[in-house]
Amino acid sequence: MAKVTAWGFGTNKLADTPQNVSSINPVSDFALVTDDPTECALVNGASDIDAPERLSYQARKVNQVVTDLDVANPGPSVKGVQYVVRLDEILKVTDSADATYRKDLPFVGYVVIRHPIDGDIQPSHVDTMFQRLNGACYKETATGISTRFGDLMKSALHPTVDGIDPTA
Repeated sequence: MAKVTAWGFGTNKLADTPQNVSSINPVSDFALVTDDPTECALVNGASDIDAPERLSYQARKVNQVVTDLDVANPGPSVKGVQYVVRLDEILKVTDSADATYRKDLPFVGYVVIRHPIDGDIQPSHVDTMFQRLNGACYKETATGISTRFGDLMKSALHPTVDGIDPTA
């Protein structure tokens, strides 16, 4: 008998928005600065000296994968793995009319995935989770696709517009 996996969200649609790969090239554009068993950190050699870009990958074991959901048929083990992709950037703000004006604004982004250590979990499952998480950051309005970040920046957490329906 072949094992079949299915998601609780009921359909097979992966993401609410197309996934575009960015121009981050960790092998050719970044230099290794930390190489530990639980973290690999790199800095972008092409970034400005006063506005460096840092990328890190982290992984660690967790004693228990915790969720707010009731799990009807849990696996035999609650032990799991957590991995993080982190990107630290600096947004430089200048003024073309005032050469003395400058602000450096730090940005830090994380993607954190946590799941049980189980042979039935495949990289494609992690990809589906990431794509749905990414899709939750977008909405479709009468004027097109936009992110929910403008709302979130104002602490307006409750979505007022659904995400994109890829079947429409």
